[in-house]
Amino acid sequence: MFLGDALVRAGRRAEASELVRELLERSERQPAWFAGLVQVSLGDFDAAHATYERAIRKGVRPTPISFATQPHDAYRRDPRLAAMLRSIGYTGTALLTRGAPNSDRERS
Repeated sequence: MFLGDALVRAGRRAEASELVRELLERSERQPAWFAGLVQVSLGDFDAAHATYERAIRKGVRPTPISFATQPHDAYRRDPRLAAMLRSIGYTGTALLTRGAPNSDRERS
């Protein structure tokens, strides 16, 4: 996850995309979840949402705090995230209304 985000931030988007491909090829459940995190860093929310949904269907039960990362700041505005968080039992609102801790984006 952090490698993918670092690659995106360094402008190495092709390498981050390749990392997503490699993670999705693995048969384990967790790598698919990590691929979604990299897809969010790439700004591909449609692909990330589909990846997250597939992982949840396969039994991955993420902790809601995994969405409290800076790359997820923009994704939090996507109504599909609220529905997905509710599907895994999250009943709070903080992850949907605030940016990541220490985020430089959207400071009020």
